[in-house]
Amino acid sequence: MKKLEDRIEAAWQKSRGEESYDSDYPVKASQNFIDGYLAGTKDSLANQWHSMKDEVPKTDGRYLTLFRVKEEQTYDKYMIEIAPWRNGKYQGAYCMNVHFGQYIITHWMPIPKISITDI
Repeated sequence: MKKLEDRIEAAWQKSRGEESYDSDYPVKASQNFIDGYLAGTKDSLANQWHSMKDEVPKTDGRYLTLFRVKEEQTYDKYMIEIAPWRNGKYQGAYCMNVHFGQYIITHWMPIPKISITDI
């Protein structure tokens, strides 16, 4: 996998309409371009999670599901499950815990596709 700097530079070259990255090319990506690229990437990753306050999955399938586990201690625990959803309702292994309010589903997201070249 390419280093982040190389991917940013390749994106810069592509945005300028240039064919491929040339390390001897005198124009390098500006800091504004780099900062924008990183901010966009961070925002994109952060916004993949959907809050249960806003929406539930509209199509049946498996989703990453984030729970807050209520405990008597000072700090709550969080847990993630790849869970089935049907008709906008959670159908996973912790249904009873959710039903009785011991686990609270806070967020969900589609399972991201991973390219074999990313591994």
